[in-house]
Amino acid sequence: MGALRMRWIEHALRAEAEVVDGTLSVVAAHRVAEAAGRAVVGVVPRLLGVTVHIDHEPLT
Repeated sequence: MGALRMRWIEHALRAEAEVVDGTLSVVAAHRVAEAAGRAVVGVVPRLLGVTVHIDHEPLT
């Protein structure tokens, strides 16, 4: 399980998300991150951008 943080910057939102999946290659992780970012921006009003981090294991 990862984390999701959203912040207001003036009248717009900016999000950061962490996805944990130790089975993904670097190329696959990049594709997942880009697809997740596009999907979220398309459905959350006033969301200007998303940074998605793919982690290979949960932080302890």
